[in-house]
Amino acid sequence: MPGAAGSESDLQPGHFTFSTGWRYVQANRYFLNTAFFKQANNTQKPFRQWHTLDVTGTYQVNKRLNIAATLPIAMNEASFLAPGNGSQPEFRQNIYARSVGDLLLMSRTWLLDPEQHKKQNLLMGLGVKLPTGNFHEQAQYANFTGLPSTRSNKPVPLTIMPGDGGVDVLVELLGYRSVNFPIRRSQLFGYGNYLITPRNTTHVSSQVLTSGDPALIFNPAVLSTGANVNTTPDTYSIRGGYVFPIASKDSRYFRGIRLMAGYRFDGSPRRDLIGGSKGFRQPGYFMAFEPGMFYTYKRHLLTATCPISFVRNAQSDLAQLHGSPDPRTTAFSPASLNLRYTYTF
Repeated sequence: MPGAAGSESDLQPGHFTFSTGWRYVQANRYFLNTAFFKQANNTQKPFRQWHTLDVTGTYQVNKRLNIAATLPIAMNEASFLAPGNGSQPEFRQNIYARSVGDLLLMSRTWLLDPEQHKKQNLLMGLGVKLPTGNFHEQAQYANFTGLPSTRSNKPVPLTIMPGDGGVDVLVELLGYRSVNFPIRRSQLFGYGNYLITPRNTTHVSSQVLTSGDPALIFNPAVLSTGANVNTTPDTYSIRGGYVFPIASKDSRYFRGIRLMAGYRFDGSPRRDLIGGSKGFRQPGYFMAFEPGMFYTYKRHLLTATCPISFVRNAQSDLAQLHGSPDPRTTAFSPASLNLRYTYTF
């Protein structure tokens, strides 16, 4: 089922696939709850950029079971206007985080025999994410003068940190069904995953602490919830959609092209499913329409998807719920681009 959540339903036992992907996300608007946070946006004029390159290898153990390993490389950037001191003007602060990310090891199995259930099936996955990424990445911050001689190293914001610092468990489920309406040889699919992060905090200073604002640092709500240090947050993703061909299987030039009309719902909760939930976090979620295209030619598969968000919600975290004055805004992207190439050996 090409493109539906990255499953390898056509991979034969003993065969191996190599896959490499690139994800690009850019954001320049703060949100507070579901509203555009104009005040903070005009003050900081934020810019966030995420480039993620990953390498994935999958081995088909038998007709139902495969194992996979994914290693990402993160190249992230955060930029915002830092205030001056009255005599000195404001200046733009640029922060970079570049590192290998967290290694993901997965095992996936078809719940039904693929040879007897070719029109529909369920795939369950269970994996572990190891803290190979740098979760205490630092960058040089300048004070109000913006001069190089005044710069000091501080941890980068949590949203661009290459790793989360925890040994996490990923659970996923994929289901699909082949249909002939309204287009023949089409498929409906649904996919969901949840990342369980038992670790509470990373003990790395959060942006509340690195801000240097005493009103935030020593606020009782911040101290009681540990928001001066970063948390290790749970995350989740839900996808669903319709994949269909644009030409008959006899077409010489277009038979390998399939299009997708999909829905995506990604987020991070206020509280973790297992373990403590203290520390600084930026909970929230977004919903997106996700068009996509897949092109198959012999052993090659090219995938391109572009989620376009229509709902963005930056929720309050535990510190704010307990009375912290810090508005936990989140920069959401209006759209992102995902490209992937897969080769089957």
